[in-house]
Amino acid sequence: MSDAIEQVDATRADPNRDRRGQFVPGNRAACGGGNPLLAASNRLRAKLAATLTDDDIDAAIQVLRDGMTDENKRVRMAAARELLDRSVGRPSSSLEFLAKFESDGVQPRFDMTRLNEEQQLHLREILALAAG
Repeated sequence: MSDAIEQVDATRADPNRDRRGQFVPGNRAACGGGNPLLAASNRLRAKLAATLTDDDIDAAIQVLRDGMTDENKRVRMAAARELLDRSVGRPSSSLEFLAKFESDGVQPRFDMTRLNEEQQLHLREILALAAG
């Protein structure tokens, strides 16, 4: 008898596996224990969120706003990116966000019609601040 046939025959006795040796639907063994790092990260995130006050959040937003007027273009861009990521959301791959960085500031080159009016207005304000 070949090794492959012996292996498949051996798995037939296991109620957690089908005749091909794969886990059957609903089998808890296939789920593992989950990602322990993800669980730890979620606990830490919840702990941090529980300690933050409205004043803390306002202060963090102010730091980003201050960064928008920094003399350093890289600081302005990082602040703009953070504000956009947390307010409008990261651009989807279909949006194909193409920003052209020139010495005189940021000039967006993407289809603004994919954003709703509020998102367009918010984006224009942030880009104007980033351009200095």
